Amino acid sequence: MIRAYRFKTGCQSIDDMLNGGIESGIVTEVFGRAGSGKTNFCIQLAAQALKNNKKVAYIDTEEISIDRVSQIFGDNVQEMLKNLAYYNANSFSNQQQAIGHLDDLLTNDYGIIILDSATALYRLEIIEHTTPEESVQTRRNLLKQLEMLKKLSQKYNIPVVITNQVYDDLKHENNVLPLGGNGTRHSLKASLKFEKEENGIRIATINRHRSLPEGVTCQFKIENSGLISLDDVEIPDEINNTDDDEFRFLT
Repeated sequence: MIRAYRFKTGCQSIDDMLNGGIESGIVTEVFGRAGSGKTNFCIQLAAQALKNNKKVAYIDTEEISIDRVSQIFGDNVQEMLKNLAYYNANSFSNQQQAIGHLDDLLTNDYGIIILDSATALYRLEIIEHTTPEESVQTRRNLLKQLEMLKKLSQKYNIPVVITNQVYDDLKHENNVLPLGGNGTRHSLKASLKFEKEENGIRIATINRHRSLPEGVTCQFKIENSGLISLDDVEIPDEINNTDDDEFRFLT
């Protein structure tokens, strides 16, 4: 039996909350409102794998900023990008194709799979396909994608991290819930909620986890170098955002 391990995120407070880091062999969901830190977290996870001589498969639907990648990756960014297999999905069906290509791409040299975001294009697909039958099929395709990612995480014993968009919780004021509903629980064995406070501090909460208690929280901030524990806070500089034009794509 293959033993799961913990993938360190590079943010000590999150690693401590997760008893060492992101668990391998499962799909971990990170959800929260825009600006809560989800994409920064994904870039940081990629950097952590690359700095440890592992390759990264990164499926992007959020138009990632190469300038932000350069800030988090550091001085060795060009060399690190050689081991980043990047795919820019521009439709929900294109996203499914990218996930389908992963099994041909992956080897034991890969340290993590990242999908940011799993539901941005799904949400657009739901809006465009208005008939009940089309909506049901779109939802089935999302669950199929998550199941494919779960099987890859188990086959290669690596962590898979996806980000998820949210909708307002009508039963609890000022709360949000991840898209996809209860049907995603079979494939997503860990779920983290990111929130942004007015003072710029972020809060991460274990929403659900197969081996850790729910409701445990930690705090972090986002600096030029990425997500850091409050004990390590520096004075932040302005973060620039430009179009990505330097990545290579999955084949």
